[in-house]
Amino acid sequence: MRYTGKILCIGMLAAFASCSHPKPDNSVTVIGNAIIATGAIELKGKTTYTYGTHILVVNSSTKYLLESTSLDLYPFNGRHVKITATNIQLPDSVATGPALYDVSAVTPD
Repeated sequence: MRYTGKILCIGMLAAFASCSHPKPDNSVTVIGNAIIATGAIELKGKTTYTYGTHILVVNSSTKYLLESTSLDLYPFNGRHVKITATNIQLPDSVATGPALYDVSAVTPD
């Protein structure tokens, strides 16, 4: 019985050691209050907050609310892009929603 336990333990250690570790997500780089991120741009749609026009979907759990004071984001709807954006300080009256980013550059990815 002790021999079987040792073999089982060694087998479990070998199985855990061979598991691949997930690669880090290099889709987002944060620099101060700015981000450089890669993902798909989508229209914001209906929400409980009234700011922002688009969403950048990096993955199923990482999304950024966007608007732009210098670019038209509508031509990029449904496209995979790389953006550069700066976090906009929201007034206290709307600070309960998600962070908002002002996009300054968009390039197709």
